[in-house]
Amino acid sequence: MDTGGLHAETSDAVLSVRQLRTEFATRHGQVAAVSDVSFDVRPGETVALVGESGSGKTVTALSIMHLLESTGSIAGGEVIFEGRDIAHLEEREMRSLRGEKIAMIFQDPSTCLDPLFTVEHQLAEMLHLHRDITDAEARTRALELLRHVGMPDAEARLDTYQHKLSGGQRQRVMIAMALALSPSLLIADEPTTALDVTVQAQILDLLRTLADETGAAILFVTHDLGVVAEMADRVVVMYAGQVIEQGRVREVLKTPQHPYTAALLNSMPGNAAMTGQRLEAIDGSVPSLFNMPHACRFAPRCKHAFDRCTVEPPPVHELGSDRNARCWLSDPSESWRRQPAEVST
Repeated sequence: MDTGGLHAETSDAVLSVRQLRTEFATRHGQVAAVSDVSFDVRPGETVALVGESGSGKTVTALSIMHLLESTGSIAGGEVIFEGRDIAHLEEREMRSLRGEKIAMIFQDPSTCLDPLFTVEHQLAEMLHLHRDITDAEARTRALELLRHVGMPDAEARLDTYQHKLSGGQRQRVMIAMALALSPSLLIADEPTTALDVTVQAQILDLLRTLADETGAAILFVTHDLGVVAEMADRVVVMYAGQVIEQGRVREVLKTPQHPYTAALLNSMPGNAAMTGQRLEAIDGSVPSLFNMPHACRFAPRCKHAFDRCTVEPPPVHELGSDRNARCWLSDPSESWRRQPAEVST
């Protein structure tokens, strides 16, 4: 069944993204980095947004936060947060939501923390912006936050500058800042990529614990399906700016319904080791935004592509509760076998 990329409206969702389209102005004209992206994030749920570099994951997250570069803008669709469409809010209104209701943890904390100010100053600044509290109260709250995220020797770290912190400690500061005002939605954009394996495991465990304690919804952006299996309740797979499959993590990882998802799983060293199969690579690369295939965007790299894949864009097929895939082969009725291909215009 073709749903046009939409799900039934989910009234209890903290975040409902509907047919989001984000464009950037270039010297060659407008180009869409994200198109027809739809998904939900519910209270207390962790949803992983996964795909290769260039798939549109980070652009989607930055669109939700209104943190796009000056050349970027939301050109269509809705971003419904707690029942309100925030896709086209003025910056002043959006600023009041950031930190207070929606917070973001970035991939590289060293580029987000100000090297000229102490950890306390930067935590207190956020608290002062949104709360009427004294300096002493802000320091007490900052210390509580650092202890809450497991910062070693937390009181001494308050007076420390970022260059004296390790990568894991910087990320703990970023997480403390994100949680300072108890937001209902936390967006984590590859927060463990720059960390070693041991520290990565600690940060992932910390995020899981904090989500359980606070009930916050988490949108976790990553390229690592191993992290998805460990962290997420549901997964949204992106390719070339579109959502190509989504569903509950166990279902998607066990029985992928899109060839791209299956190819990602087959390219994981852990999966190859368990199955005894040879590690596979996905031939080719994500297409350029300036030269996007006009039908199925994955067709040039897909081992299962047939004639229709190259002439007609596949619809989104609903495969059950919270499960869909954008692929001709995922049509449960297999009606594509009986219908002639229509050339896309």
